[in-house]
Amino acid sequence: MERLTIISRTSALARIQARLVGENIVEKFPKIDLHYVTKTTNGDVDLETPLSSMANIGVFTNDIRSELISGNADLAVHSWKDLPTEMDPITEISGTIERADLRDVLLYKKKSIGKKIVSVSSSSPRRQRNLTSFLKKVLPFNTDEISFSPIRGNIFTRIKKFLESDSDALIIAKAALDRLQLEQARDIFQNHTLIESLLNSVNWMILPLSQNPSAAGQGALAIECLHSNTKVCELVRSISNQTVFQTVNAERAVLSSYGGGCHQKIGISITNFEHGSVTDLKGLTAENKVLDNRYFKPSSGKQRVNHLVGDKKSLFDKQYFSKFFDRVPITGAIERINLLKNRGLYISRDTAVPVGADIAPSNTLWVSGIVSWQKLAARGIWVNGTSDGLGEHHCKPEHLFKDIKWIKLSHDKSHTQSMGFLATYTLKPLFFDLDLRQFTHFYWMSGSAFLRALELYPSIVNMEHSCGMGSTFDCINNIVPDKVTIYLTYEDWYREFSS
Repeated sequence: MERLTIISRTSALARIQARLVGENIVEKFPKIDLHYVTKTTNGDVDLETPLSSMANIGVFTNDIRSELISGNADLAVHSWKDLPTEMDPITEISGTIERADLRDVLLYKKKSIGKKIVSVSSSSPRRQRNLTSFLKKVLPFNTDEISFSPIRGNIFTRIKKFLESDSDALIIAKAALDRLQLEQARDIFQNHTLIESLLNSVNWMILPLSQNPSAAGQGALAIECLHSNTKVCELVRSISNQTVFQTVNAERAVLSSYGGGCHQKIGISITNFEHGSVTDLKGLTAENKVLDNRYFKPSSGKQRVNHLVGDKKSLFDKQYFSKFFDRVPITGAIERINLLKNRGLYISRDTAVPVGADIAPSNTLWVSGIVSWQKLAARGIWVNGTSDGLGEHHCKPEHLFKDIKWIKLSHDKSHTQSMGFLATYTLKPLFFDLDLRQFTHFYWMSGSAFLRALELYPSIVNMEHSCGMGSTFDCINNIVPDKVTIYLTYEDWYREFSS
């Protein structure tokens, strides 16, 4: 095979995505001559009808597929989330490449900050269902109403429409923004003036998957071939990222079980990590069944078995955590925070930002979890994103548009190797009169608490220990390697062991 024709939609983003697939092919098959073609689809022509109201499933993909079937192209590159869950048997999705970010982004006009009635541009029933209540909790001002209105067009069209409209906010896939800022994008369009306009006129939030799971397959590219063209199908399979391929098919299977498609108010995301995968499922089915499920599935061979056979399952209750330490503010922390400019601040917990601190608007804020986000928002502080309870290593802080240096705000015994550090409070040990030897099962929400408990009662090292995926896991796993079980929340752990 000397020549290969790749077809995509005509938009800048679609052409960038086709180039990304082409680069993966040429890396393995350098002698192949790639030829790129594009086609305008029905979904590109009709920019008025909301996607959820369009009767034709596959409005962005059927016209592309017809070019494969007619022999005008060898393979097609799609945004996988645009594909219907039921495929034409004449073609197949033979593979994919590395997946981009699954999350959505909220772009909020700076001039609209403080408005009581907020209008959001998005055509997605999923986003409207899952974000209406969440945004009220994390916008750093009181809102009486959040309304959604449809917006159509390619990514540039939507951004331009938004900036020129009366709408206060726009929600788009982060993968789209990320890809438009890749080096490959410079060959597609000449400048980044639209991106620069965004940076200057909006505040932004990267929305967490726990509250707003993505559309099935979001961020992933589907490479479609004629089923009968075995040579091209084999070529695509040879470059495919099988982990991503299996994950997206698993997401699509979940969506299909509820009658899937862009008409549904359902988000489903599966994220893979070293120790297992996290599934986020949230929304409302056509039968008005509420979906709200987040769970961790250990990697094969990493599931622990309870070694305390016949134990009484005495659970260490989270109410006791307040008995370990008192958090004492460090003198001068407010002044040091106030001096920070153009930095990323990673907030380990909301109390790591002392009341009275005046955070410069040039800084970017990232928090460890949703509760801290909501508490800081209630104090009028704009937060840009969260590690979603998964830890700073698994869900790293980031700026949406540029690289910045990060500083972690936490207690003086904390540590990090991935960013700078500023201690804003100290942990003062309290007198602890509870005999921990009476408990068989512990869920730890703090590595410091675990170390303090172990100092007081060394024998508990032989009990059952559980925690989340972040720095607490790293701390405990260093003491008892491979003997700590991951649960995403205390509540998940408690339900399992109290039953």
